[in-house]
Amino acid sequence: MGTILAVLATSAATLGTVPLARRAAETFSHLTMPGLNALIAALLGVYLAKSVATWLANRTAARLALLTCADLRAALYEHLQAQGMDFFEHRQAGDLASRLVADVNALRDALVVASGELAPSVLIVAVAVGYLFVLNWRLAALSILGMPLVGFAIGRFSDRLRAWSNAAQGHVGDMLAYLTERLGQVGLVKSFGREAHESERFAAFNRDHLAASLHGAEIQALQTPVVGALQIAAIGLVLWLGGWEILHHRLAVADLLAFAAAVGVCIDPILVLSNATGKIQAASGALDRLETLFAAEPTVREPDRPVWPAAARGDVRCEAMTFAYPGQAPVLRDMDLYLEAGSVVALVGPSGGGKSTVAKLLQRFYDPKEGRITFDGVDLRDLPLGWLRAQIGYVSQDSSVFAGTVTENIRYGRLDASDEEVETAARAAHAHAFIAAWPEGYRTRVGERGATLSGGQRQRLAIARALLRDPKLLILDEATSALDVESEGLVQEAMERLMKGRTTLVIAHRLATVRRADRIITLQDGRVVESGNHQELLAVGGVYAQWVERQSGSR
Repeated sequence: MGTILAVLATSAATLGTVPLARRAAETFSHLTMPGLNALIAALLGVYLAKSVATWLANRTAARLALLTCADLRAALYEHLQAQGMDFFEHRQAGDLASRLVADVNALRDALVVASGELAPSVLIVAVAVGYLFVLNWRLAALSILGMPLVGFAIGRFSDRLRAWSNAAQGHVGDMLAYLTERLGQVGLVKSFGREAHESERFAAFNRDHLAASLHGAEIQALQTPVVGALQIAAIGLVLWLGGWEILHHRLAVADLLAFAAAVGVCIDPILVLSNATGKIQAASGALDRLETLFAAEPTVREPDRPVWPAAARGDVRCEAMTFAYPGQAPVLRDMDLYLEAGSVVALVGPSGGGKSTVAKLLQRFYDPKEGRITFDGVDLRDLPLGWLRAQIGYVSQDSSVFAGTVTENIRYGRLDASDEEVETAARAAHAHAFIAAWPEGYRTRVGERGATLSGGQRQRLAIARALLRDPKLLILDEATSALDVESEGLVQEAMERLMKGRTTLVIAHRLATVRRADRIITLQDGRVVESGNHQELLAVGGVYAQWVERQSGSR
């Protein structure tokens, strides 16, 4: 409501200059000091009112645009969080960040223009044109003949600006995607001495973005003078025609001045309309990109009628499960797997056999193409996603650590945990000793992706995070494969504490990690080929026995 009132006030104050032109002509034709003082006072009053109204309009428009875009950005981020893993596996993080920031900012700029400048400009032009017809319909009709030409010029510029905006925003997304990836892997770049190579690649992205930006700047720079020249030509035509009318005694001088003032009042609004088309077209390109994100439907959905278990035991079954990634051959074929509550089950087998895919399916990052997975007898697709994932703790080979403090990273397992509970989890994970040795202790910031931590330290923080979560189902995905012998021993001991009393799925390439499992499953080409404990599978002399022999020989 405030924006509407401010727009009306701005329009009224601007249009108030038109009758002032008539009054000025009448005042100077019969000049008196009181009349001059009144004219100047009215002029100052109108322009003061216009300044205040313009300030209010711009302020309310900016506030409206900022609030709207903040809500839009939040809604888009929430929509992205709801997408399945397949959505993110086919998109670059930098491009998504560009859409959340740069594209939404383009919409913000357009909203500011539309509500703070465009609306009053349209109103002013409409009222002023109506006033022209009241003053002299013949002159008004002739004056507006040039408007289609101005509209055509603005339309042509709009088409070019929209095409430019789509190209420019695409280049921004590509550049941000490249920067996000390369800066996140700066260690790999340096270890291979590829700094010069990466600088050349970035220079190419930068050149593409510069070329698109320069093209857009040229279009925008040309738009204003072209539209302005057309408007000046229109004013010249009005003055010439008005003079003709005066010479033939069909128009008074005061009316011509009022008429010229009304035409003059239209100049700035029409220029605003012209400039606004640039921002609006840029926003249209941004909106197209945002719409493609909002149009994406999550492949993993919350159930329509969720089943809320009273308590969780951690009994998991995979029944006749088949799964294939989009456009690829099946990774898992008709697989049966049973994880009894409280048991430790290990998955072994060659790379590409489907072990990590099982971990993703158990967390319901994907749904099986055929068959089903149950948790305590309930199909995962019938369980609330939040509830299901709250029952699962996941520790991988490359445990993720966020930029932030040690406490923040451990507390990510359970956000309402106290400092004492965080420390207890860290002690159980053999992490307290190295944390306490740092000057800032648990307030130590670990850098992006845990850059200041060793591999063993990251793993122990991840285990502390999982301990704090207190899951019913624990998934350890190659959790020690990248560690040295000393770190592996500490992490292995921490994991054994973590595994107590929980259903545990261990995915590993190292013999020491799996030999003590209650049951070992051997996967090959997406199928279960063997199942039993360590001694039973050795006696069979099959795939597992060969794997153990290779592991033993490599030590």
